[in-house]
Amino acid sequence: MAGAEDGKTELAQDAVLVLALAIGAALEWYTGGDSWLLLTGAVGLGWRILAARDEKRVVIATIGGCVAWFLLHLVLRTGAAGGHLRVAVEVLTFSILVIVFWAARLRMRDRVAVEASRMASTQDATRINAERLKKLEMEYGNMNRESEEWTRLFGAARDIVEVIREEEMLGIIREAAQAHLKLPVFVLLLVHDGVVRIRAQKGFDEGTLGSDEHPVDSTTLASWFVNQREPVLVDDLSSDGRFAGSMFPYRSLTALPMWASDEKLGALIAFDTRVRAFTRQDFMRANILAQQLALGIVKTSLYARIEELSITDGLTKLYRRGYFLDRFEGEMGRARRYNRPVSLLMGDIDHFKLYNDSYGHPEGDEVLRRVSRVMEEHFSRPAINCRYGGEEFAVLLPEVHKEKAEEMANRFREAFGSTPPSDDADRKPLTISVGVASFPDDAQTRRDLISRSDQALYRAKSLGRNRVCICEPASERSQ
Repeated sequence: MAGAEDGKTELAQDAVLVLALAIGAALEWYTGGDSWLLLTGAVGLGWRILAARDEKRVVIATIGGCVAWFLLHLVLRTGAAGGHLRVAVEVLTFSILVIVFWAARLRMRDRVAVEASRMASTQDATRINAERLKKLEMEYGNMNRESEEWTRLFGAARDIVEVIREEEMLGIIREAAQAHLKLPVFVLLLVHDGVVRIRAQKGFDEGTLGSDEHPVDSTTLASWFVNQREPVLVDDLSSDGRFAGSMFPYRSLTALPMWASDEKLGALIAFDTRVRAFTRQDFMRANILAQQLALGIVKTSLYARIEELSITDGLTKLYRRGYFLDRFEGEMGRARRYNRPVSLLMGDIDHFKLYNDSYGHPEGDEVLRRVSRVMEEHFSRPAINCRYGGEEFAVLLPEVHKEKAEEMANRFREAFGSTPPSDDADRKPLTISVGVASFPDDAQTRRDLISRSDQALYRAKSLGRNRVCICEPASERSQ
C-alpha cells in the first residue's frame, strides 16, 4: 500500500513539472517573450527537485526536466536571432538549476542520514524488544516449570491423602525422592522406639550406609538429620564444613526431616553427584513435602495400629480367631498347590478355670500372657500364633510334617510347665495339653484339620492332661 501511494505522488509531481513547462512554452509562443519558458521551467524543475523523496529521484527529475526544457527551447527558438541578454539569462537559469540540484542532493543526503539514524534507532529498539521478549519467554518458561513443580507437589499430597498402608506410603516416598527432589540417590530413615532405622534406600553400594539402626540421640549423621526441624539443602557438600570428611561421595544434598508436633518420625535424605543451585522456591517445596510426608507416616502408623488392634488379642497380642482362620485358608491353598504339608496345634491350659476361680482374674490374665510369650519364643515365623478362645490357643505350622510338629509341641509344653505361674512358691506350675493334626495325612480341608486337632486335644485331656497327642490314623478312628 505504501509503495502504491508513493508512485501516485511521483506521477503527480511529474505532471506538475510538465504542466509548468507547457504553460511557459504557451506564454512564450503567444506573447513572443523571451523569458516565460525559462521562468516556468526553473520554477517547476526546482520544485520537482526539492519534492523528490530520495537522491535517485532528484537525478532523474533534474535530467528529465532539463531535457524537456531544452527541447521546448529549441522548438520555440529555431531560426530566431539571439542576443547577449538571452545568453546571460540562459546561463543564469542553468546556474540556478545546478545550485538547486546540488542543494537537493545535500538535502537528500541529510535526509538519508536522518533515515539511517532513525533506522539504527529502530534496530536498537527492535533489539531491546527482542531481548525483553526473550527475557519474558524465559520468565514464562520458569513460571511454567514452577507451575509444573507445584502441580507435582500437590499431586504427591493427594496421593499421600489416599494411601493408608505403610508399604504404599514407602512407595510414595521413593517416588518423591526421584520425581519431586530429582535426586537419583536417597535413603529413608524412620524412628521407632527411640531407634533410627533405614527403611528404604536406592543408589548406595552394600555397606556404604553402615549400620541399619542407630539410637535417635546418637552422634551419627543419620541421627543429626532426623533431629533437624527444617529441610537441609546443600548446593556443594565439599564447601560445607558440617559435612567435611563425610562418608557420602556426593556433591549436593536435600534432607527432609519429618516431625509430628514434637515427635521425630524420620528423614528422607537424597543426594546427587552434581553441584546444585537450590532456590528459595526449592526450600519452600521441600518444606511442604516434608510436612506432607510426615502426615502420611502418622496416618499409616495409626492405620497399622488400628489394624493390629483389630486382628490381635488385646491381652496376649496374639492373632484373633477370625484373622487366624483367614490366614489358615490361604496357607491350605498354597499347601494344595505345591503339595506341601501343614500342621496345626490346638492347646488348652489344664485346670485353668479352677486356677482363675482360686486366684482371681488378674492372675489368670497373667497366665494367658505367659502362654503367649512362650508361644512367641518357640513358634516364630512363618508360624501363625492365635488365641483361639478363652484359655485355648492354636499354632499353624506351614511346611511342617506331623512328627516335627509333635516334637515342637512337646518342647513348648515343657517350657510352659517348667516355671510357676507366679512368685508364690506354693503354687504348682500350670500345664497345657496339645493336640496335633496335619495336612494331607489327617485332613484335606481347613475345617476337617481343626476337627482332627480338637479330637487329638480331647484325647490328651482324657489321658491325664499335660501331654501332646497326635491325630490317630483313619483306621484307628473308625474302630
